Amino acid sequence: MNDETRRNIATLITDEDSDERRHAAEDLASERGLAAIAALAAAIQDANKGVRDTACRSLLAIGGPEAARAVVEYVASREIVTRNLATDLLVKIGEPGVPALLPYLSDVNHDVRKSVVDVLGLIGPSVPVVPVRDLLADGDQNVVVSAVEALGNMRNPDAVAALEEAYARHAWARPAVAEALGKIAAPASAFFVRGRLAEALAGADVDPLALLGLLEAAGAVCGTDALPLIAGHYGALPSGLRGAALHAIVRIAVRYDSPLPPLAGVRETLVAMLADAGSEAASSAAAWLKTLDGEDVTAALAGAYGSSAELDAVLGPALRDRPDALSCMVSALEGDSGSGARAKAALLSQLVLARIRSIMRRGRSAGDEGLIPRGFEAIARAWDRADQDTRSSLIDAMFRLDGDRAVQFLDAVMEQPDPWLRMHVIEVIAAIADSRAPVYIARFLDDEDEMVRELADNLLRAKGFVADEP
Repeated sequence: MNDETRRNIATLITDEDSDERRHAAEDLASERGLAAIAALAAAIQDANKGVRDTACRSLLAIGGPEAARAVVEYVASREIVTRNLATDLLVKIGEPGVPALLPYLSDVNHDVRKSVVDVLGLIGPSVPVVPVRDLLADGDQNVVVSAVEALGNMRNPDAVAALEEAYARHAWARPAVAEALGKIAAPASAFFVRGRLAEALAGADVDPLALLGLLEAAGAVCGTDALPLIAGHYGALPSGLRGAALHAIVRIAVRYDSPLPPLAGVRETLVAMLADAGSEAASSAAAWLKTLDGEDVTAALAGAYGSSAELDAVLGPALRDRPDALSCMVSALEGDSGSGARAKAALLSQLVLARIRSIMRRGRSAGDEGLIPRGFEAIARAWDRADQDTRSSLIDAMFRLDGDRAVQFLDAVMEQPDPWLRMHVIEVIAAIADSRAPVYIARFLDDEDEMVRELADNLLRAKGFVADEP
């Protein structure tokens, strides 16, 4: 150990200035000696957050089993901040830290056993099964549930038999066991899940949480033989479990490219699932709803559009194929003042263009006269919330819907005194493929602002127009 390392260790441990301690912790990141690592581990208890954070970064830079051995003892700290930092560090150190963690699975403190098995579960597949599996016989229920969850995260088929025994032994652990088996992609787990699901669906007195776990697990691991089982009992399920059943059916059907079973009375449940935009179940609901006819279904799809990119990937193609999508999207945009309005406006502009092409081929249909003005108004209201790319689509749609009104709308926008706004709008207009765009841009060749005039001239030249020629 050189003198500089000694000074940094002493500073980190004893200096009253938190900035000095923080700099010392940063300088120790390149050390590999046990004394430096021990000092950094002790610093995760420092009263100053900056020192703690720097010590954690340095320990992660060092990494390896030595850092894990120095940190693991702090999992038993009485201070929650220290415990959380220690467990987070051990998760990030990962597989090299596993040998340091395993002895703590037999600690006399059940909170320590739980914390350590949680960390091992987050480290995942590289953790040996046997030491974690042995905790399924622990005397503390929280430790058992954490061991179950860890075995699920480890995804090792060798844990299936022990999890099956835990399911039979501990009724209170069944929801967690079902979830864990759903994460283990093995024939044995699929067989067990289907069998217990059949028993639960046929039983008169069953824990709804356990049944929920089995339905979710079935969706993850079971084959198509589970489809008639779930569909056959759908009508008898409590309303709170029907969404989980439909989600499971869709996941299985998609995985095996199997048709969805015909089920009556699912619309209301699917629409409710669709409203939970951040969940996987919402995508399953969209996948099922797009196979159903009816304006109520289209309205639900349109209302959910813009909730998330994952959901939009399903909803967008589905809406483009539905004949009543335009009217439903206009209504949805009229009623949306939130973050989804931007995406709705962009899709609405695409639907408008598709309708215009249809009108050119087939002529107007009933309702077009009133729908087009409503669409224009809805798009105009979406302008303030739209980004630049979306505004390009909006202006394109405006010109195609009603060129004269589009010019009037843009005139009002361009009356704003900010030259940057005028320049932005000119750039947006230049991006659309409309013969009126150059004529409109030419209005700004005499703008009071030099930057606006120069931009208009450059964009016109780029389109093949020369400002000083007729």
